[in-house]
Amino acid sequence: MDFLNCFFNPKSIAIIGASRDSYKAGGQCLISLLQCGYKGTIYPVNPHYEEIFGVKTYPSVAELPGSFEIGLIVVPAQAVKDAVLDCAKAGAKGVVIISSGFKEAETGQELEKEILQLAVETGIKIIGPNTMGVINTAHPLNLTFVPYLKEIPRGSIGLISQSGGVCQLILYALLSENLGASKAVALGNRCNVEFSDILAHYGRDPETNVVLMYIEGIENPRHLLEEAKKITMFKPIVVYKVRESEAVNRAAFSHTGTLTGSFNLYQAAFRDAGIISANSIDELIDTAKSLSFLPVPQGNRVGIVAVQAGLGIIFTSVAEQEGLKLAELTHSTIDALDKCLSSTARYTLHSNPVDITFGVADKKIIMQTIRLLMKDNNVDMVVLLNSHHSEYTQNILEAVEQLIADGEIAKPFVLMQDSPEEALGSKIKNIESKKIPVYRLPDRAARALANLYRYAGIRQKKETVISEQGSQAALDGAKAKSILAGVEQEGRIVLTEPEAKEFLVTAGIPVTPVKIIESSEEAYRTAASLGAPVVLKLVSPLIAHKSDVGGVKLNLAGEKEIKEAYEEIILKGRHLDPRVCVSIQPMASPGIEVIIGSITDSQFGPVIMFGLGGTTVEVYRDVSYRLLPLNALAAREMIQEIKGFSLLQGYRGQAAVNLEPIIDILMKTSTLMTTFTQIKEVDLNPVIVYPNRVLVVDSRILLTGQSK
Repeated sequence: MDFLNCFFNPKSIAIIGASRDSYKAGGQCLISLLQCGYKGTIYPVNPHYEEIFGVKTYPSVAELPGSFEIGLIVVPAQAVKDAVLDCAKAGAKGVVIISSGFKEAETGQELEKEILQLAVETGIKIIGPNTMGVINTAHPLNLTFVPYLKEIPRGSIGLISQSGGVCQLILYALLSENLGASKAVALGNRCNVEFSDILAHYGRDPETNVVLMYIEGIENPRHLLEEAKKITMFKPIVVYKVRESEAVNRAAFSHTGTLTGSFNLYQAAFRDAGIISANSIDELIDTAKSLSFLPVPQGNRVGIVAVQAGLGIIFTSVAEQEGLKLAELTHSTIDALDKCLSSTARYTLHSNPVDITFGVADKKIIMQTIRLLMKDNNVDMVVLLNSHHSEYTQNILEAVEQLIADGEIAKPFVLMQDSPEEALGSKIKNIESKKIPVYRLPDRAARALANLYRYAGIRQKKETVISEQGSQAALDGAKAKSILAGVEQEGRIVLTEPEAKEFLVTAGIPVTPVKIIESSEEAYRTAASLGAPVVLKLVSPLIAHKSDVGGVKLNLAGEKEIKEAYEEIILKGRHLDPRVCVSIQPMASPGIEVIIGSITDSQFGPVIMFGLGGTTVEVYRDVSYRLLPLNALAAREMIQEIKGFSLLQGYRGQAAVNLEPIIDILMKTSTLMTTFTQIKEVDLNPVIVYPNRVLVVDSRILLTGQSK
């Protein structure tokens, strides 16, 4: 049974703290319910009045004549706990706490903990505190302190917002963009109703076809992501996540704390769950419009009809950045366009974008141009771009209306039209009522279409990998467990490089062989057996970055060179760690250097990173991320996402590398991280990539210090 149904479809509501003052929240809440057309029973509660706005009022919850499903609480913070308890005793299923002054304020943190404990003891569900409330346009229900929200039309968009103010802002934006909402919730402090709970409800809700979310931060985002994965195949989810202070929320990723912050992990998590990420409120609304109105396209090829050439240039620039392509029109389409546009003095472009210029003076030319692109098999989507001109814009809008009426809009189609509301607002509204999105700027139209195409890709991807989640690589678990146990028994949390490489080998990860040496003579003898050149490295669990202290000597060959390098490393190292020793390994031949890192993040759990490696990784930060466990498709996408992917494809005559060994090492790292939860960090850098193999040259593994 859906425990949230009582919030969206309550048969009776008690307003604790109802007020006669229409400027106070208690008055606004009662006005909202009275004006929205709510059909259920309303019980205002206030000991000072017998009636408020014509509704009989009661002195306390205990004196109500009947039971109620939802309590709407608008009393001072210090009185909220008693109000919640009164509602629970009366048998209410849930409460919406409008009141503020809880964990968002230092003085209210303990009070919110007490309310949460009360909810645990009584089983009552709480939206808020510090919330705007709940709306349901189908019921109808306006359980907020904003009476004007009754104007939001019924639609198919479900909204979940962490902020009440932003919830209100988005709802007003939907209204101004000719969009309607099914339901909306401002969660506020999220006492015991979370994003994942509302998302699950929207997933089952037949009134909701598109879900929008505004997120500031979540303590356990994995719950939200797991719920999203169940839904995104059938209903698109679009989220606007603010970039909170990364100085506060920075994740200490791999060997450097500056490579990522929580925002990066959120983006990786959204991608993994099939959630579309918007970079602004405008993009959130624009994407909601394209997803609500249009079918998903068959591909990413766009046919552009521009009345002004500059609009086509802007659209093309943004569209290509966002992953769309200009359609290559067929010869027959180009020939037909030549004939159609022969009468326009400025028609010179025989390709896409199609600049119709003064052809806009003839409605038949507009319609025929769009028809030709609609019929072209190389075109998946069509956009018509026009800047307002009082003489010609009427033709544009009438042409679109006629094409709709004739059933000739057979592919996803959007109109960019910047007409002022007072001029042609009613005509634009009429077009949008026929499910044709209208945008005021070319870049906004481009991003909206790009996100529509992204959702098509999300659905296709889910169809192909639904059974592939969480695949694991083979592992010598007993050996790996023994290595970690030995480190933990010594009270250490850092594996030395030899230990780390031995541990990696248990998962089948290829590493350079390494041996501890105890003298300069042994260094030379071992080098002779390994074959020159060799590398000498400082070994100490206390020194994380060996090269920073002169603890790495590369490309050593001669006896003198090897012995001097050994003595120099020992001399420098003993100042930092008296127990320091030296390792020797063969010098790896040159290749492309990449980095693979993994951490157990406080919010997201185990996550993995891939990027170009070496000592410049912190400078370029060309990296991608995924939550674990990993599947092969996600591993491949990680590799392809980095800007340096062209180096792996074969840059300036170099041979392209086989991606399978890289995918393999990513998958094996995933297995180690998800199997041994006492691992805090894995840092493989550099990993050298050759045409058909990979090799881990240096590695560092850090434990949490908590045995598992």
